[in-house]
Order: sequence, then C-alpha cells, then structure tokens
Amino acid sequence: MTEAMSVTDRGEPDLTDATPGQESPGRFVPSVRLILIVAASLRFLAAFGVDFLARRRGSICLFGDTPIYWQYGRAIAEGADYVVHQWDVPHFALRTPGYPLWLAANMTVFGESPLAVRIAQALLGVCMVWWVYRLGKAVGCSETSARWSAALVAIDPFQVGLCALILSESLFTPILVFFMLRMVNALRTLGKPMVTIGEHAEFVALGAMQAFLGLVRPSWLAYLPVCMAFLAVLATKHHGVRKAVLVVSAAMFGWGVVTTPWAARNIQRTGRMAISGTWGGATLYDSVRPGATGASEMSFVADPQFRDLGEIEQDDLWKGLSVETIRAEPARIMRLAVEKQKRFWSPWPNDSAKLPLAGKFVSAAIVLPVWCAILAGWLRNRCKTWPYLVMSPMIVTALTHLVFVGSSRYRMAVIVPAMVLAGEGIAWLIDGVCRRGGKNLAGNIQNQESAG
Repeated sequence: MTEAMSVTDRGEPDLTDATPGQESPGRFVPSVRLILIVAASLRFLAAFGVDFLARRRGSICLFGDTPIYWQYGRAIAEGADYVVHQWDVPHFALRTPGYPLWLAANMTVFGESPLAVRIAQALLGVCMVWWVYRLGKAVGCSETSARWSAALVAIDPFQVGLCALILSESLFTPILVFFMLRMVNALRTLGKPMVTIGEHAEFVALGAMQAFLGLVRPSWLAYLPVCMAFLAVLATKHHGVRKAVLVVSAAMFGWGVVTTPWAARNIQRTGRMAISGTWGGATLYDSVRPGATGASEMSFVADPQFRDLGEIEQDDLWKGLSVETIRAEPARIMRLAVEKQKRFWSPWPNDSAKLPLAGKFVSAAIVLPVWCAILAGWLRNRCKTWPYLVMSPMIVTALTHLVFVGSSRYRMAVIVPAMVLAGEGIAWLIDGVCRRGGKNLAGNIQNQESAG
C-alpha cells in the first residue's frame, strides 16, 4: 500500500479522492432506478429459466453440490440433527452451515421449493447491484462511475446466472459486496480524529460478517488476516498501537461470537472444532493427488480404503497424504499451481471441451473488456489505497487456488467488488472520448469561421 487513507481538512475520513470527472448533463448515464429494474428483470428471468431446466432433468439444480446443501438445509428447517450419510458413515461437519441456514430459512417460509430459493437469491442479487453502487460512492468514485459499476454487475451474464443456482456462491457474493461496503465504512471511521466506544460496534459487526462469510465458504477464512491487517494499519496510523489493538480485538470478538457455536457443537459431535468443516482434507487431496490436473475430480472418495472410515479419520488421512505428496513432488505441485491459475483466470468456463468455439468467443468477449476496464480503473487510481482494498478478495482467493483446485467459477464469486474499478475505467474512457470529440468539434467550427 503506497498511500494510506487520509483525513480531509473538515476532519472527515477521505478514503480515496478517486479522481472523479466532471459530470456532463448531456452524456447518457443510466439511472440507478433503470439499473435496478434491468437487474431484477434479468435475475427473475434466470430464476424461472434455470428452475424449468432443473425440473426437466428431474433434479434440484444443475450441480452435484446442491443435494448435500439441500439435505443440511432440510435438517435445520425440521430441527433434525445436522448430519449427512455417505456410504452409511455419518458426517456431522462435512459442510459449514452458512448456506444451509439460508436454505432452511427459505424452507421454513416457503416449503421445499427450489424456485422460491432462486427468487430469493434473485432479490439478493438486486440488492448486490445496489450495494456495488453504494460501494463506488463510499470509496469516493463519481456518480457516473458508481452507476457504470452497478450497470456492469446488473447485466453481467455470469452474475445473473449465479443467482439462479443453488450453490453457496449465490449467497456468498452478495454478502461479500455488503461486507466490503461495511469494511470501507469501518476504515473511514478510523480516519476520524476520535473513535467513540459506540463506533466500535462497527468493528464487531465487521468481524461477525467475516465469520459468516467463512461459514458460507470455508476458503474465506484465508481473508481473516487481511481484514485484520487493514484495520490494524489504519488504526495505528491515525490513533496509535493501543487503539489498533482495541479495534482488532473488537473485530475478533465479533468473529468469535459467530464462529464459537459452530466450533463448540463440532467439538461435542466430532471431537474437533472443524471451523472450516471436515471436507478440507478431501479438497486438498483432490488438488495434489497423483494424476491431478488442476480440475476437481472427486471419484477417489468412493475408494473402499477411504469411504468406510469415520469422518475425522477420513479428513486426517487425506490431509496427511496431501502433505506427503507435496513434500515428495514439489516440482509437480508447482506445475499444478500454474494449471490451477490458468483455470482460475480462464475467460471462458473451464469445461471447454464441452463448449463450442463460438461459446468461448462470446464468453471472452464479455470477460476480457471487463478486465480491461478494471485495469484502466486501477491505472487511474493506482497510487491510492482503495483499489487494493476492492481487489483484495480476488487476489486472496487467487492465491488460495495456487494450492486448491482452480476454476473460473471461484473467480466469479469474488470479482464483483473489483467491478467498482471497471466503472472507473468506463467513466474515464467515456470522458476521454467526449473531450476529444468536443475538441475536434470546436476545431472544425473554428476552421469554418476562419474560412468564412
């Protein structure tokens, strides 16, 4: 971070000073209302479309992860034990309860209706578009830039489709954007000359949201030290080490309040805290096992030498085998890391063998311009802190997938906060084009007057 967040002469926290251009009333910029209407229309259409396809297939959803989440959600809704059985072996902490809690809430209100879940997630997706707009404004972008950021997220086909899928990313991504909005507000609070005791509730809430995101997607646990580092650095800069300790302690208290019930229950049922669940060993072994390609291929879990083991024994065995493999074959693991990153940053879906050339072209035509806009927004604001903040979820997740299997699906779940930079890039491009056009028009008029 080359520049810390400063405090304005008015004593208000200035997170960014994000080089907004002058608003030009003659330029078309979609209204926030129009953006939200488009976002809602596309997401509801996707919800009904995906539900129709799933019903035709006779399944809940289109991905293999869904049935386990659905079973856990049903168990919570019915007040039954939080457990699934694989080959008659009970698993009490196979998956974290964040997304099953969301499914259980929907089941409690609407019954076991996949369509109701999709519609609820569509509404959450519309909220996410609003939060992207608010995030842009919070970091100091212009009104034009913030609207373009929201508009990009509103029409992004990958984000539209994600809302309709019964996957943890469908809940994780909107909550992530809200978390980043709250994080910006918390960091702005640290820019004030005085931080009141009451304002420390902001840091408690931030830690609680960090914990909940980790219960939705366990890999988010890797972001905890990054979040604490942002808080510690800003608190130390403006208020000293003592205040930094207090702020980080408040955030960690919030994190503990949300995490402790899950950890305590796991100790009771499995003998381990298992904060990130007991699927981590399988996921890690899938990432480094002999024959691994960087993609997920979990058929090994059905091997008799694994499947009949208890939940904790399975997890420990897979973790042990993974560590042995990493130590024995470091060169292959390094090559795998490259393959995982290629998959993570792929501009088209990873199962490209099933995707025609035209599909790859369309996907790349959507993804690559967004990346260029993000790059332009970063170049415009690279000496400020906030671009690194909004990109940090994507960067941390990419680093995580140097070890774990890579997929463009994982990138799509964390790229949305960085779309604020894309809005900056688009606004910058439009402003430059309009200014150049205005200069050319003025020059032509001047030439005509001289000729006259």
